[in-house]
Order: sequence, then C-alpha cells, then structure tokens
Amino acid sequence: NQIWSKTLAASTSTTDIAVAATGEFYAIGGISDGTATGNGALVIKHDGNFNAIWRKTYSLSNCGVRVAVDTKGNLVVSGIASPNGGYRNWSTFKLDPAGNLLWARALNLHQYNDEIPQALVIGPDDAIYVTGHGGPGPSAGELSYLRAVTVKYNANGHQNWAYTTADTVRGLGLALGSNKALVVIDQSPFRVMHYQQDGV
Repeated sequence: NQIWSKTLAASTSTTDIAVAATGEFYAIGGISDGTATGNGALVIKHDGNFNAIWRKTYSLSNCGVRVAVDTKGNLVVSGIASPNGGYRNWSTFKLDPAGNLLWARALNLHQYNDEIPQALVIGPDDAIYVTGHGGPGPSAGELSYLRAVTVKYNANGHQNWAYTTADTVRGLGLALGSNKALVVIDQSPFRVMHYQQDGV
C-alpha cells in the first residue's frame, strides 16, 4: 500500500535514489530553466517521510545519473557534463551530509567521444567504482568507437585506475564480491567481466 508520494517541478527530472543509514533519502537528477546556464545536477535530501530537508543544484554536471551513500553518510554522485555544449564527459563528485562539495573529478578519455556513467557502487572502505562507456584511448581508435570503461576512486577522490575494453560497448552494472573483486556486466555483446582491485 502506498505510504506517501512526491511530485517534483516540471523543470526537474530524477534518475536515481539512495538511502542513508539514518533513513534519509537522496534523490538526484537534473534541472533546467530553459537556458544553458540553468542546467545542473539536482540533489534533494529528504527525511524518512520524504519531506525535503535541502535541495541544491551543482554546475559540475548537467544531470546526475547514479548516486550512493558511503559509510560516513557522504553522498557520491556520478553524472554527465557537457563542457561548452560539446561531447559529454562523466563527472563524479562527493558531498557531505549537508550538501557541501568535498571533491569533484571529471573523466574525459577522448575529446571526440562521449563518456557516460551507467552504474556506481561504494565499497566497505568507501572506495568508489563507476562503470559506463567512453571513447577509445588517446592513442588508438576511431571516432565513435565506444568501449566499456570502469573506474576506481579512493575515498579522497584519487583515481586509482581506469580500465577500458574494446570487447564490449558499455558497462551497465557492477557489484563487489566478498573478496573485493569487482564484477561488471557489459553490453554489446552482453558479457560479465571480473576485475581484481588493480583493475585487471
């Protein structure tokens, strides 16, 4: 039975939701006022009854795609950024529980291709894993030759590794095993990839 419902303004779109250990909800997505400068990643924090606690927009990204909460209650968002309206990159940033920015990292493996995140997971040590698709490496590949990309950041935002494979077009989902090995499901063709913590 429905306990509550929430309607957002017409200028907003939501793409993902995460629940903190305290029972609070974070809904993310995008907002637009019809102008290029009005676009941004939208984050709304709600209490357990889905009443808004705060609502903020971040120009680091045009739209938040995936969200997760770490063991300290910090929020990690991975979204899409379009610098100067050109090819899209993915932007991953971390917020404290009050919505203050802790750090932000952009991923742009190829200036003539889109990088788009599809899934995000946080490990027990607060390491962050993001998978999606991107262009070829800077030294190889043709325009629009996409490949699956998986990235690991530590809790402070340092990029430990970015692994790409031309065997598939994009990463769709990921999970951590009990031994911290990373399992990623890729598309085109569908394939399950198993990575160790060093990205191989």
